[in-house]
Amino acid sequence: MPRRGRGAIVIVGAGLTGGTAAKALRKQGYAGELLILTDEPGFPFGRPPLTKGYLRGEENLSGWMVSPLDWYKTQNVQVVPAKVTSVEARARRLKLESGETIAFDRLLVATGGRNRPIDVPGAHLSGIYQLRTIAECDAIKRVAKPGSRVVVAGSEKTNGAGQPSSTPFSHRRGSAAWGLVPLAPSKSHSRHAQ
Repeated sequence: MPRRGRGAIVIVGAGLTGGTAAKALRKQGYAGELLILTDEPGFPFGRPPLTKGYLRGEENLSGWMVSPLDWYKTQNVQVVPAKVTSVEARARRLKLESGETIAFDRLLVATGGRNRPIDVPGAHLSGIYQLRTIAECDAIKRVAKPGSRVVVAGSEKTNGAGQPSSTPFSHRRGSAAWGLVPLAPSKSHSRHAQ
């Protein structure tokens, strides 16, 4: 990947915020170099269906894309798979995991939230899944069977989305949320944990 010239705006993160920022910049007339760096495959989209309609198999993600895929090409917005390992703010450059550097004039860090891994014995056994990316959601969908038992540890309380949908798992679900009593069943779903 070539080193970028001055005037480039680089957005780190291809979620809803990163994609919306790129769209707004073009809409407001910014015609310079615009680059979105992402450590996940694909183009900017909203994540809510990963815990709802997409997880249940009721919808695809096309309606959640920030812009149609051809928009990025026609608007000359480059979406590049790359993992940023450091930001050198004074030098106005990013270092990538590949060892390459990218210069920028302006930088937006829009990486979003990350799952907080649990540090308990057995956390890395098979059958334990994270849910943040399309690939993780697809992995859960492949193993989800009606009537399966599932425990959801954590929740999406910060964005109000609530617990992930349990439809693929019927109603045999328990949930646990971090708080004053770690891994305590939530009141709204405790009747399903039995």
